[in-house]
Amino acid sequence: MPALAAYTVAERDLEDVAGGYDPAYLQYEAEADEAREALTTTLIENLWVSISLPTDRPLRRMVMLIDALVRAEDVSTFKGLHRNMHHSFSRHFQSQDVGRLAQSVNVVLVDAGQMVDALVALPIFERWSDEELAIFHKPGPDPLDLIGV
Repeated sequence: MPALAAYTVAERDLEDVAGGYDPAYLQYEAEADEAREALTTTLIENLWVSISLPTDRPLRRMVMLIDALVRAEDVSTFKGLHRNMHHSFSRHFQSQDVGRLAQSVNVVLVDAGQMVDALVALPIFERWSDEELAIFHKPGPDPLDLIGV
């Protein structure tokens, strides 16, 4: 959860600067890249932890969901994963066991769900429109032609 929080904050910081024209943008972009790498590493490490208790299953599902969200390649997948989390939260992201451990796990999962909500609220996929991306990927005019050299 700390890695997810750091990534979310770094992405929010990116939204606070005015894109590539702001001198601070490159620093914020580097910090966001580092936070994403730290989150990805943490997720991979957690996915390798074996499930030894029934309360581990919903925790693993949350890690898998966050991993899928971070790796999503388009906004519809991203938003669909989030929507499915809410539709199946009590069934897949809560421990059905009774006891102090299950209650603690459920509190952690509710907090994680709120952090996922914060992640999904970020305009990660909405930063650039398809038209803007197309402009950036096709070659523009030669700058020397524009100034008449």
